[in-house]
Amino acid sequence: MNKIISVTNSKGGCGKTMTAVNVAAGLALLKKKVLFIDMDPARDASRTLLPDDTNVIETTRSIFVGIPIIKCIYQSTIHGLDIVPANKFLENVEQSCSTRTDRYSILKKAVHSKDVSDYDYIIIDTPPSLGFLIYNALVAADKLIIPIHGVFGIKGFAAFASEIAEFASNPDGSLKIDSVVMTMEENTKLCKEIRATAEQALGDKVCKIGIPKSVKYDEASGNKTSIYGYAPGSSASIQHMKLVDELLEKWETM
Repeated sequence: MNKIISVTNSKGGCGKTMTAVNVAAGLALLKKKVLFIDMDPARDASRTLLPDDTNVIETTRSIFVGIPIIKCIYQSTIHGLDIVPANKFLENVEQSCSTRTDRYSILKKAVHSKDVSDYDYIIIDTPPSLGFLIYNALVAADKLIIPIHGVFGIKGFAAFASEIAEFASNPDGSLKIDSVVMTMEENTKLCKEIRATAEQALGDKVCKIGIPKSVKYDEASGNKTSIYGYAPGSSASIQHMKLVDELLEKWETM
C-alpha cells in the first residue's frame, strides 16, 4: 500500500517546492517507486522534473475533470520518479467542480485508485495559499510535511494548523501533520535560536535534520534535476539525504 505525503504551507518563500522535489528524488534514489503530483499552478516542480521534449497532453487539472490519473503520468528527468505535471489553468479548475458534493475528495479518489497502487510513495506539492487545491491535497494525504523558515514561520504555524484542521484531520481528530522541516538553515546563533524555539513549541514534530541555505538548490532546478544529481558531494545534498532517511524512518512504520 502506497503512502501519500503532502508538502504544504500557505506561506510562500519557505522552500516548499524545493523540499518536495528533493524528498521525492531522495526516495527514488533509495529505490522507492515515487509519483510526484504538482498541485501548484506556478508549476515550478513541473519545470524542474519534466524533460523539455515531453509532449504534455493531460495534467493535474485533468484529474478534476474526469480523466483517469494513469493518463496524466509522465516520466521525469529522475529515474524511478514519475510526475503528474501542473499547468496554468489548474487555478481555475474549481469552477468545473463547484456543484460536486465530493469536490474536496477528487484527488483522494484518484490517488487511491488501482492505477497508482504500485507506487511506494506519492508526494504532492501544494500551492502556497488556502483554497480548493490545497484542501484536496490535505484530504488525500496520509501525512503532511510543513516546511517553515525563520521565526515568522514558527509564529504562523499555529494559525495555519488551525486553518487546515477541517481538511487535515485523522478519524480520531488528530492532525495529519507528521513533520515540520526547518529550511534555509545556517550555522549561526540566530538559526540555532530559531530551531530551539521551534522545538520548544512543536516538540518532536520538528525534524532533527534541517535543510541548509544553499544556492545549489536553485542551480539544480535550473538544470532540471535534484540536488543529488546536480551536486552529489555537496553539504546540501548530504544533508537533504539525511532528512529523507529521517522521514523514511517515520513513514516505514506507518
